[in-house]
Formats: sequence, structure tokens, C-alpha cells
Amino acid sequence: AMVEEFKKMPGVKTQSFVTPNNLYLSMDAIRPNSPFKDVKVRQAVAHAIDVDAIIKSVLRGQGERYVQVGKGTIGYDPDLKPYPYDPKKARELLKQAGFPNGFDTPCYNLTTPREPNVKEVGEAMFAYLTAVGIRCKVQGMEYVSWVSFARRDRQGGGEMDGLYSNMWSHGLPGDPGTPWAGHVHTYVPGGGWGIVSFHSDPDLDGMLEELKRTMDIEKREALIRKIARVKHERVAGGLPTYRPVVTFAWRDKVEFKAWPQPGYWRQMQEIGLKQ
Repeated sequence: AMVEEFKKMPGVKTQSFVTPNNLYLSMDAIRPNSPFKDVKVRQAVAHAIDVDAIIKSVLRGQGERYVQVGKGTIGYDPDLKPYPYDPKKARELLKQAGFPNGFDTPCYNLTTPREPNVKEVGEAMFAYLTAVGIRCKVQGMEYVSWVSFARRDRQGGGEMDGLYSNMWSHGLPGDPGTPWAGHVHTYVPGGGWGIVSFHSDPDLDGMLEELKRTMDIEKREALIRKIARVKHERVAGGLPTYRPVVTFAWRDKVEFKAWPQPGYWRQMQEIGLKQ
């Protein structure tokens, strides 16, 4: 555990920040023969993965679990709880969906460390899924091919036909409106909607279009909470997993002031040598 080692070093200070990058598992819920078109299969995926164990063991605690929107984000709802890890329930849901023996699926994994240990996180998720009968044929992808692979507006883009580990930051000031417009709303060629979406749900489309027009912050917050609940129940536009935690370490002869939270951890307010 590198972070723990840094924290124990004499003359070293550390500070940890939750990043607003929201990682989620994308599912093909649009192709006519895709098993993930069935909400029960998507819920089976949600119950099959032990996200808490992945954060603990694969990320060494450097992650924060979130459900739709993270703490500090507009529309954060502390009452919205993640799907509990329950492989038995996952198998039962697959049976109800007509897959008593499970099925094979391509699972696309980012292998470039865009976020720490992201390759290993994907491998762990796909191993959990395989254990309940969603048998992953894992395909690793470098960053450039991974980015263009899911873009619906690019030649050869939008060919995702299974599961795909993806991410879209909720940014500043912490609002999911733009990311949701991009990965939850139905893809509209040339319309700016659903640029990496493999989902199509008229209810959510209507609410997301209303959200785009809603400027009043209280109304916006209420609408985000409403969308989050529907998105959660239907496991729409992917399964949210975690937000990475980044830890800075510096020698005590260095003066370091981080950007005040909430904010992007990548920005430093002040850094220099102590006089």
C-alpha cells in the first residue's frame, strides 16, 4: 500500500481528495438481441459486482463508492443506496430473464492507467460477473482506441456490443446534466445527445431534456434526484461504481496548498519551497 507508506514517512505530508471523475460500467441495452436490454439482466450485473471489495483490495481504499451522483454534487441523495452485493440474487434475476445457464458477452476494458489501477478494476468486475454466469470475453483496449470505440458519432464508433468500463466526470460545480445527456439519453445523430449512450428510454429522455432547460437551482436539484432514482432502478446508462481518490505527498520543506474543495484536485493553488 504505497499511500500508507508515504503517510508513515518522516518529514512527509499527505492530503487526499475525491476526484469528480465518475466511473461506471456501460451496457449495450439497444441492440435487438442484447441480453442487457432486459432490466433484470442489468440488475443482475448490479448485484454481481462487489464494488466495496474492489475499492478495498484493488484500489487499496483509494476510491469512494457513489450512487448516481457523489457527495458534493448537485442532487446528491444520501437515501439512495447502492445495489448490495448478492450473487445469489444475480443468478435468480438471470434465470427470471430467461438465462438459467447465463450467457457469453464481450467485455471491453481500458488497459491504460487513465485512473490508478483502472485495468485491474475492470478485470475484477468482469471476474465477478463471470462467477454468476455473465461470462466475459475480456478485450483490453489502449486509451486512444478505447475513447473512439464508444463514440457514436465516429466512423467505426458505437460498435460496443456487451460491457464497457467507462467514465465521465461530473465536473464543476458538480452537476451530472452534461454527462447524463451524453451516456444516458438516446443517441441522436448530429443532435448532441447520447454521444456515448447505449441506452434508450423515452421517460429518461424527456426528463433529461427538461433538465437541460431548468436553470432554477432548487428545481434542478429536485429533477436530478428524480432522474437519479429512475436511472438507478432501471440501471440505465450504465452502473455507477466509484470516484477515484487521489493522494498528494510532499516533503515538509515544500509549501503546498491544494485547490479548495469542492474542486478539481489537478489544480494547485500554491506551491513552492519554504523560505
